[in-house]
Amino acid sequence: MKKLLIIALVLLSGGLHAQDGIQFYQGTWKETLAKAKAEKKLIFIDIYTTWCGPCKMMAKDIFPLKSVGEKFNKNFINYKIDAEKGEGVTIAKTYKVNAYPTYLFVNGDGVLQYTTLGAMPEPQFLKEAENAMIEFGDPKPLPVWQKEYPAKKGDKEFLMAYMKKRAKLRLPMDSLMDQYAALSTKEELLSKETLTFMLQQQGATVDGPFFSFLRENKAEATQVLGQPESAVNGMLSSYAAGDMKRAVANKDVKLLEKIIAARRSLSSGPASAPDADEMRARYYAQTHNEKKLIPALKEYSKSLLAYDKNLIKKEDEQYLKQFDEMVAAGQMKEATPDQLEQARKYYSSISSTNYGYRLRDMSTIAYRGVNDKDMLNQALQWMALAGGFTDNFTIAEVNAGLLHKVGRTAEAIQSQKKAMQVYEAMNAKMNLVNEVITARLQNNLQKMMDNKPTWIETNTAVVAAK
Repeated sequence: MKKLLIIALVLLSGGLHAQDGIQFYQGTWKETLAKAKAEKKLIFIDIYTTWCGPCKMMAKDIFPLKSVGEKFNKNFINYKIDAEKGEGVTIAKTYKVNAYPTYLFVNGDGVLQYTTLGAMPEPQFLKEAENAMIEFGDPKPLPVWQKEYPAKKGDKEFLMAYMKKRAKLRLPMDSLMDQYAALSTKEELLSKETLTFMLQQQGATVDGPFFSFLRENKAEATQVLGQPESAVNGMLSSYAAGDMKRAVANKDVKLLEKIIAARRSLSSGPASAPDADEMRARYYAQTHNEKKLIPALKEYSKSLLAYDKNLIKKEDEQYLKQFDEMVAAGQMKEATPDQLEQARKYYSSISSTNYGYRLRDMSTIAYRGVNDKDMLNQALQWMALAGGFTDNFTIAEVNAGLLHKVGRTAEAIQSQKKAMQVYEAMNAKMNLVNEVITARLQNNLQKMMDNKPTWIETNTAVVAAK
């Protein structure tokens, strides 16, 4: 009897401790919405995945805290869901979640009021909750802005305020940046406040007014911002890369070439030719055009294979020199000997590793988008070269996929097993496990052993199976 009492007390104390933290509602998404609407509260949604380390850290260290529980249990209906299972897949898609953990705050109608993401300490997490509550109490929530937009899209003051609202909610700008730029004077766009805000957003298009303005007034923009020209060039390049989604969605080859021309104008170094050829290859892969993809890959391979290997070696030496200078200056004094060894290895091969990854990625495009065996065999040659620049487990993994696809399945199985061994060794050394990668490696090995494809065939091309 006494033993049972002790067990009961232990369980009770554990239960009381658990109640200190966030209490998550266990109903369906529909039931959660109804509950929030009835209680006139926001829903706090923790969107996580099983393999996400920061998600686990928040669940273990932050969610159970008494201060966090008091804030969240009083003010929100708390709901957590796996982005890769059940209703979580739909919810993640609806709110365009692509990073984990993501925290959404939505009302009972399912309308997003606030969002934030990533692991964070207790004070910041509580501050984010306060921000969500402020947005919930805002007399002009997002739906009102959206309703007003068609009638006020010619009002630049409205557009700037609307962009700031969307930025606070971490929502895409769509065409708002270009609309605002078209209505504004040069002086207005060159104000430090406006320019700083605009450059913190994504959404400018290469054929739109803001991109053109920034490129034509680069010198003045860098002076206003107090930053080097390379910073503005980097932002312009980022805008151009982001516009690839529009080119792919519309299957717009002319836009693709505009994007390539824009990026080339921002970089005339030795990497500009491979960059252009890579963008064409990725475009034809994503638009499932194997006929155009094969010659695009051939051009990409020519430019990438012609890259100066001596330059790669010199860049590695320069990175290593920078690391040694940091160590000598005492900037790494908190690191353990093992951490120093790993860091030194990393710095000594930054450019080599990046080049190996580019060869791997070029081969992956072939694996996913091509059926032609000659092209696939060329990709195997690229992978053999990639292995001389990096020993990452993905080198053996992509090599295995290509071997399997050309019918060399016995060799593919051995290469896949090697990928798994390298990955396990990396995990053991870094104490890092990604369950999705582990499952992918195991599943593809089983498919190879069962002589089943690790890719999915379509009418026009193939894509890698998950």
